[in-house]
Amino acid sequence: MGKTLDILLGKRSSKLNNLLELSITRNSYLKNRQQALFSFSQSDVVQLLNLGHQQQALLRVEHVIKSKNMLDALALIESYCKFLKENMSLIEKSKDCPEEVREAIGSMIFASSRIGDNPKLQHIRAFFASKYGQDFVTQAIENPRNLGVNDKIIQKLSRRQPSLESRMSFLREIASNNGIILHNLNANLQQQS
Repeated sequence: MGKTLDILLGKRSSKLNNLLELSITRNSYLKNRQQALFSFSQSDVVQLLNLGHQQQALLRVEHVIKSKNMLDALALIESYCKFLKENMSLIEKSKDCPEEVREAIGSMIFASSRIGDNPKLQHIRAFFASKYGQDFVTQAIENPRNLGVNDKIIQKLSRRQPSLESRMSFLREIASNNGIILHNLNANLQQQS
């Protein structure tokens, strides 16, 4: 009777709405912090390149890539929070997860397992676990592609180290944007291998 009364009074939807608002606020803070880390890491790489330390710059560029990936993921999470707020009535009236919001909900649940700095994501995950069941949540975390979790979220929040090719590409981009010419980066890497 209590849950039915809560639904009739709109308490469940207002709880989700509040959690989404709080998550957006926390996300803004995290984006600002991540932007600062990104800028700091990028300036470190530029300094290393200016000093001719290409190998060290290649190692440091991994931090730049991770910061950029987190910034991209946080932007996606914020857009999903806003999307879910706009579709609150659809979530409210459906016992099973509606197909129209499945990607957003699955992506938020997946992100909650990878981003510990936003505790509101954990609360959102718990909300959806109570609404759609723990199996739904487990599937979003363990088999994200089967549930329709956004591939970009999966990629951006990957725990894998960036590949050598992606680090070299990012390093070249930073060098190009700062008017720095890289000398024999490929040859130097092959000598060290």
